[in-house]
Amino acid sequence: MNISHYFKIIGLLLGLLLALSLTSAPSSAGEAPVISMIDPPLNYHSAGEELMIVGSHFSYVDEVFYNGVKMYNCKLVSDQMITGCTVPSGVTLPENMDYNKLLTFKLASTSQLPQLPPSGGSGSGSGGGSGTPPVSAPPVITSMSPDRAAPGMEVYIFGEHFNYFQMAYYGNIVMDCKYRTPKEIECYIPDNITGDGTIKVVTADGEAVFSKQFVAYLDPVISKVISNPRNPYGYHDIYTGDEITIQGKNFINISQVAFGSHNVASVRTISSTELKIIVPTIPAGTYTLKVKTAKGDTKHDSVKILDRPPQPVITSVPEPIN
Repeated sequence: MNISHYFKIIGLLLGLLLALSLTSAPSSAGEAPVISMIDPPLNYHSAGEELMIVGSHFSYVDEVFYNGVKMYNCKLVSDQMITGCTVPSGVTLPENMDYNKLLTFKLASTSQLPQLPPSGGSGSGSGGGSGTPPVSAPPVITSMSPDRAAPGMEVYIFGEHFNYFQMAYYGNIVMDCKYRTPKEIECYIPDNITGDGTIKVVTADGEAVFSKQFVAYLDPVISKVISNPRNPYGYHDIYTGDEITIQGKNFINISQVAFGSHNVASVRTISSTELKIIVPTIPAGTYTLKVKTAKGDTKHDSVKILDRPPQPVITSVPEPIN
């Protein structure tokens, strides 16, 4: 075999590797968009509500429709995220529907593709751009998109003077980030966060802290169920109709609270660590209490519900005896 044959073989191998790399691209015109999560969840939708859509194959999305009605203000953030879509007024708001049937998409032709954020260097490279030298000034964070997400999700930090970007923090945890432009950084929420956090960007010229706490979607946890202390029938007993307290953490965007298969209609979110609910009228028994959020659900076993004792009723008053 002469040397020209070796070059032919090498050329074929390089062509095969190039073809394989092209088939692993993030999205193509033939791939249908798939939704994995909508924030806020369905039962919190109302006209004018802004939705964040998370999933895959969004690169070619041109228009988004809510139950058949066009949504406006949608912003394509990445192949996996669309933000800002407004629920149209007058649209039918279903109580329960598969997300991939509720929201439908019109795809753009290849000559009218929506513009994703431009690609850029990664890590701590300097970001001065071309043509003019970068401005030397401390960074400023003006906004984030989205401003709430689950661990592992992609977010964008917008601001000014991100030249010479070094790193970004979620609380005290360094995030995996990519410099895009002097006004934009792409980051991923760390997997090991424990709650809401402060976002900080560090460059060679200084640092900036975002003015708002970033809201993290974490699996909810129930730590304690507290009966109504004013219940006259028994301090530790829980009766139908009682207002009780559920303590825990990550109670963000509650979509369901239930005793077994019995949904709770009255739910008040006091904070991300406390809920107050009215026990529904259900048969006496022992139930598994479930709390469901946009991120996941949690259960608390062996909650005993009792029938409320009948209230005393005065039927008659005897005549006084002289």
